[in-house]
Formats: sequence, C-alpha cells, structure tokens
Amino acid sequence: DLNENMRRIENELRIINIEKMFGHDNVALVERSRQFSMKGSKAARKAEKEEARRSQAPLAKVGSAEGALLSPKSPLKANANRMSTSLNKPASEGASSASGPDSEYKPRIFVREGQLLRYSNDFKKKVARHLFVFNDLVLVAEEVGRNKFKLKEKCGLVQCWVLRESSAELRAADEKHADASFVFGTPSRIYSFLAASGEAKEAWCNALAKAILAQKRLLETDIGRFDIPQQQYKAVLVRPRREYRGTSHVELTFSQGEEIICFRNLFEIEDQAEEDAWLQGLNGSSFGWFPAGCLRGDGDSDSKKSSGDAEPVNLSLDQIMIVRRQTFAMHNGCGGGDDDGGGGDKKQPLRVYNMEGKNATYKSMNVPESATSTDVIAMYFDKMKLEGNNPDNFSLYEVSADSSMDQRLADDERPAKVVSIWGPYGDHMKFVLRDKTKPLYARTQPE
Repeated sequence: DLNENMRRIENELRIINIEKMFGHDNVALVERSRQFSMKGSKAARKAEKEEARRSQAPLAKVGSAEGALLSPKSPLKANANRMSTSLNKPASEGASSASGPDSEYKPRIFVREGQLLRYSNDFKKKVARHLFVFNDLVLVAEEVGRNKFKLKEKCGLVQCWVLRESSAELRAADEKHADASFVFGTPSRIYSFLAASGEAKEAWCNALAKAILAQKRLLETDIGRFDIPQQQYKAVLVRPRREYRGTSHVELTFSQGEEIICFRNLFEIEDQAEEDAWLQGLNGSSFGWFPAGCLRGDGDSDSKKSSGDAEPVNLSLDQIMIVRRQTFAMHNGCGGGDDDGGGGDKKQPLRVYNMEGKNATYKSMNVPESATSTDVIAMYFDKMKLEGNNPDNFSLYEVSADSSMDQRLADDERPAKVVSIWGPYGDHMKFVLRDKTKPLYARTQPE
C-alpha cells in the first residue's frame, strides 16, 4: 500500500532527525524496534519452531519502499539450548537474512513528543523536560538549544508505568495545578510531571498508557513460556530503592524501601543487559517479575551490589507453592501447559487424610485427572463406605508438612493438577478432608 509506505518513510525520517537533535548522546533510535525473546523453555522452543515454519515474510531490501530507508539489524538469534537474549534487549548489530519469528524487520514507531514541567522531590521547584515517546521506549531530555537536547534518561516502556492521579504531597504543595499533573515511573526515577492543562495531561497519559500496554502484552507472552522452576529455590530479602507499580498480572508491585523476597536463578535467563534485566520476587502472597533497576535506583551501577549482601531467606512451603502456583497460572494463561483435564481416562494416585478425631486416617485412591475436589470427596466417601455423613458438608484442603500452608480447594479445582504443581515437593504436601459444619480443631498434622 503506497500510503502505508509513505507513512513509514515519514516516521523513520522523523526518528533520524530526532536522533540528530541529541548530538553526542547515544540514543540509538535508528535500530529495529525492541523485540522480546524468551527462549529458555521447552514450550518456547516448540512455539518458535512452529512460528518459523509458518513464517513466509522475507526481509525487505534496504533502500526499497518496503525497507523504508533504515537498515535492518540482525534478528535476535533463536538458540534451542539456552536463553539467548534478555527481555527488551535491542537486536545486535550486523545484517542477517535468517528466517523465523524475529527475522521480519520491525521499525521503531514515533508516538508523541512535547514539553512538560518536572517537579523537584520537594515539589517546590519545576524544571522543563522534553519527552519523546516511541512504541517501545521513552526519552526524557533537557532542551539546551534550538532543536538540541541533552539526554536525561532512556528507558524501555515495558519497565515503565503511569499514574493519572498526582500524589497527596504534590496536591498539598501545588493544589492549583494538581489536576494537570501525573506520575510517570521508571526503574531509575519517579517523575511528577505537570502538563499545560488537564486535557493535555489526559493526552499524555493516554499515549503513554497505550504504548506501555502493548509492551506489557509482549512481556506476558514471553514470561508465559516458562514452565514451573524445578531447581532449588534461593532467595534473599531486599529493599528496593524505587517504587514499582506492576500493570500486568505477571509483574510485582511494591513501594520504595518495602521488604520483598528476591529470587536468584529461578529461571535460566542468560545475557540480560544490565539496563533491561528482570528479576522475580515475592511480596506477601504475590509473586511476579520486576525490573532489576528498581534495586539500585539511580545509584549503584550494578544491581547485584544492592542485593548481593542481603540476608538469605529460608522459604516456607507456603511461599514455594505461591511461586509454583502463580508461575503455572502465568504459563497456562499464555497457552502453555495442558489444562483441559488431560482426558478422563488417565488416573492420578491421591492420598486423602481424614482429620476427624485424634487419630488421622487416610485413603489412597486413583482418580481421573479431570476429577474436581467435589468428585474426590464423593469418591472418598464411596471407598470408605461412610454412612450417616453428607459429603456436601466436607471440603478438601491443601496442607504442607511445616503447617505454613493450609488452603481450601475450590469445589471445581482439580486435585490432580494441584499435585502436578507440587512437583518435587509432593512428599511434604497432603490433602486433608474437613467437616465444614464443625468448629475448627487444633490442626495437629499426622507424621
């Protein structure tokens, strides 16, 4: 389409001109749009092979209307043996004609630019800042001359967040302009910006939120390719130097200085660029991913320095199961795994404990993988030939040997799937049957 090609040429010419405005600052805008590549799991490798098989689009020739002026960089190399690149890492230099899901050249797209005022930390002063927003990153700059800028920060939008409401501190300090202000967060800084008007603020927030959302969708897809980690979990307590507001279900939210659990080597991810690295953490009962830059803020240059001497954590089974269960949800929610019940013919051995009385008893049963907790309770009553009790009065609980986890299964939850989430920790977990009509008893678990 001629009009589409013209728009693409205009977009890329504008990007070239913006890069020239930064003089000696290496903003590196003339490159392919940042693409995610999470190639560590078996499911990811299978998906990549299928995508490569279906892919028919060749690289456009440089200088042609399809190529639209910008030279394509080499695609991220798919490596079936390891994680080849980090989340949000720019493609490496050099031309390549390799085929596959990353081989089609995708240029960076300009979204919006303009001047805002940035509040100081005490909200008493304001300085002018110029924002350049693209589909995958944002530049925060200071204007130093006519069409000349000095780079203050460059950050991938996948690690950013925007909040339309100004903080209580800002409202108290500048109530007159509070309705035209908003918060924009990166791993390095939290910006309080003032737009020219309330309408201008909405336009900025809408543009940023839309671009960020698109990047978060890519993040969800890539993280969803990871299976439940099976290796030993190692973690430390850290206090992030920057607040982070996760806007996706795969991300973790926390405040500055809040104590969270940070995992080490939970997934096999190699070659993460320092400025784009991601870590995994646990905040209460929430597990998710967050930018490593939040641990160092705008101070340390090495994220490991902020957490390297942190206190190691002995994880409870409850915390381990939170990680495993939520990782499974992320994986399954993006099309990974098998959550269709596996067919009613397959059987799964289950051991169900009856905790009534001082002497706990149990019954081992082979149940269909598709059986719900309600089905398993009914099967237990049938196997044990219990009379005088109504199965509807009982619930099935997931209980850990260290008593850190004691959670009721939903009526439609499948115990066989719960067992698969337990994985190598199955010997330390059990199913417990309880009468809902009776008061809670002392939860003394069997040996």
